[in-house]
Amino acid sequence: PPDTQVKSSRAPKRVALFWDASLSREEDDKGHDILFLEALLERWGQVEIDVILLRDRPEALGTFSVRRGASTDLLEALETVVYDGGTDLSAVNAEQIGDAELVLLFSDGLHNIGQALPATDAAPIYPVTDRVDANHILLRHLASASGGELPCRAPKKRSSRR
Repeated sequence: PPDTQVKSSRAPKRVALFWDASLSREEDDKGHDILFLEALLERWGQVEIDVILLRDRPEALGTFSVRRGASTDLLEALETVVYDGGTDLSAVNAEQIGDAELVLLFSDGLHNIGQALPATDAAPIYPVTDRVDANHILLRHLASASGGELPCRAPKKRSSRR
């Protein structure tokens, strides 16, 4: 099973999920990310997820309510994302995070637009990637500086959807 042990004393009520929709992730098998997220949401049970797509400018995909671990609408929305352009990771900031208790950052960490880095004081950041060529140094720094951690590399097979 995927390592879904995002360190938190309790399941969060609200999560900011940043999904890298840049061209560098177009050919990735996002099924690994979807499986990780699905398992995590099943564990949390009930949570509000604010989804922000990372591109040259952040794009709100919407807020999704997960109840009893059921996350079909959220997962289907992520599976239909169109990938293009670059990545401005500085969009991971207090304004975009809002009142979320933690941040899930699905990204390869290849920050190629702008010079500012993500804010690390708004909420703990948990980067998730399965790419061996990801910028692991940056992703670990973001996790460590924010009180989060790099939870895992996403698993290699999918489970059935609820």
